[in-house]
Amino acid sequence: PGEEDMSECLLPTFKSGRTSVMIWASIQLGNKGPMVILPTGGLGGKQYVELIVEPGLYPFYKERYRATHEAVVMEDGAPPH
Repeated sequence: PGEEDMSECLLPTFKSGRTSVMIWASIQLGNKGPMVILPTGGLGGKQYVELIVEPGLYPFYKERYRATHEAVVMEDGAPPH
């Protein structure tokens, strides 16, 4: 009793201050497509199409297919897919 405020009995605690960022990006044989920083709080199907497919994935896919006659969309299992 009475020791709760003694400095010898206290351990400092630290918060890391880290933040998480979800990013979508694409590559094909050394070619880099656009990178999109996604909003926090999740991403629904409509947002996935509006933020990733229409402005990034589809144009990059078309460009690379025209250049190489090969293009594959492979997703990594992230929740927004």
